[in-house]
Amino acid sequence: MLPEKSMPGEKGADEGRADFGSLIASTLHDMKNSLAIVIDSLEACIPDMEAGGHQRLGQLQAEAKRLNGKMIQLLSFYRMDKAMLSANLAEWNVHDVLMELLLQETPLLDSKHIEGEMLCGEDLVWVFDRELVTGVLGNAINNAIRHARRQLMLEAQCKDGCLVITVQDDGPGYPGHMLESTAAAGAGVSFASGNTGLGLYFSRAIAAMHRRDGRAGHIHLANRDGQGGARFSLYLP
Repeated sequence: MLPEKSMPGEKGADEGRADFGSLIASTLHDMKNSLAIVIDSLEACIPDMEAGGHQRLGQLQAEAKRLNGKMIQLLSFYRMDKAMLSANLAEWNVHDVLMELLLQETPLLDSKHIEGEMLCGEDLVWVFDRELVTGVLGNAINNAIRHARRQLMLEAQCKDGCLVITVQDDGPGYPGHMLESTAAAGAGVSFASGNTGLGLYFSRAIAAMHRRDGRAGHIHLANRDGQGGARFSLYLP
């Protein structure tokens, strides 16, 4: 029996079927854009709030940014899986990049009474993918703000042929299991704490995309000696 012919303009059963991963990626992209509007609106509202509402609104802003960051990470992983993501390397002034990141967080820092500081030479220049690196640092900064008591510090310096950018806070520090799993592929999933390890996995992947002279970028987690608090370091060769 001969197969039935398709009607003109009619697609076969498989032809034109949407890829589920692409649908998820498209949906995440739309959700990310909506969250960006929410974040911008929250930032605009904070200066007009009375003192008692600053902290509550700041918390909403922090959670919205955290969710937006997770969506960006998932979209980046999708692009990696489809070989659609690569490092767009260019020379950037590190001081300017970090200052922009810190200024973006100023309303949230003020609402939580956290002092943001930066230590970086104004003439420090390095080659990296600005969009990807600021995504990694933005995630680290957001985590630091969630746990900081009164202080957040951004620092950048050259060390052993690498640009080292550090985000540190004065909070309780990283738990032991996170420090032990820094070099592993993932830190595991904790449904109790909501920790999926996605942020660290994303940071490792982006760091490793930066390569020079046979060296690859990496991250390092540590707790501050004496003062307390967590220290996230990004190494770019």
